[in-house]
Amino acid sequence: MKNIFCLLITMCVFFTGCTAIQQTSTPSMSSIPSNSSIDDDPSSSSPLADSDVMSENVSSKPILTEDASCTPSSDESPTPEPSEKPDDEEEPFDLDYTALLVDYSDSVDGVSCTVEYEFAERDRYEQITPSEKIQITIQQNKIEGTYRRSRYSAYNYYPEYVYTDKHNNLFYVDPDGNLVSCFWGQTVSDKDPLTREQCVDIGKAFAAEIFDISSYQLRVTDDPQGKFYRMKFTKPINGYKTSEFAEICVQYTGELYSFSSSMLGKINIDSNASIDEEKLKSAVYERVDALYAPIKDNYDRVEYGEVTYMITVLKDGSCGVICEINVDFINIRGEYSLVTGAYLSFVVT
Repeated sequence: MKNIFCLLITMCVFFTGCTAIQQTSTPSMSSIPSNSSIDDDPSSSSPLADSDVMSENVSSKPILTEDASCTPSSDESPTPEPSEKPDDEEEPFDLDYTALLVDYSDSVDGVSCTVEYEFAERDRYEQITPSEKIQITIQQNKIEGTYRRSRYSAYNYYPEYVYTDKHNNLFYVDPDGNLVSCFWGQTVSDKDPLTREQCVDIGKAFAAEIFDISSYQLRVTDDPQGKFYRMKFTKPINGYKTSEFAEICVQYTGELYSFSSSMLGKINIDSNASIDEEKLKSAVYERVDALYAPIKDNYDRVEYGEVTYMITVLKDGSCGVICEINVDFINIRGEYSLVTGAYLSFVVT
């Protein structure tokens, strides 16, 4: 999967996933020595980064110090995170620190990337035939749906079955019949706009019908162009993101626009999760260094962005950490720098 976006500007041209030019007097990152290191912030990982944010139940990020076991759970509600144990009970997170490539986007010549791990557990779920007709309840209304197709989303190990109702509205359920996504779209209404707080209350009420919102952090951002509020429910583990989240968009008039989720109710951590960031970075650095070793000498310098971490549950029930990074390959051309970018995502198991 390669995404190349190029923008050429007379004095300074920047690219994401492709070649760019910038003045050498204003490099975007510090140089990395030849033995290299890495780090990043891909767009799909930080939907909460917004200047117009309302946040609830947000806690500071403590040092993670305890081992954890992760098991998929399809029929249990998410449980609140337990409190930390004393430092004298610290144990490392149970990983062997093997980094496998799960996603990438680059325009670096001379390198061929190959996806090494797929989150989807296809062998298991391809044996299951979805129901042609189902009935679910949405906002106390019984909705009948007709099966259209199946899909795997983001970090889910299970498929989502896509259905349409009699109005051709889309909704998605997991193999256990739980609603995981639906789309109504923009509603033409002559209603007066509601307040932000009223719209948030409507979104909360809808979410509470599907999952235990007390176990999640909530941030709300305003989308003036779409004319709706975006509500993001996330389930952190000791300050680290997890792949479990839900997003609800509520129009200014109070109508629901969309609902989507990832791994909803599937991540159960029975004790405080701990990860060793240094070991995770080392595992990622080693893979990136090896991947680009044949072509690094073709560039004047290589710069690594920040590594981001997201805890998840893999298809075998074990814990994994998704690590994402951006890498810039830079050649100096007089007053300017010619930059070729790459984005890589690994799962460390």
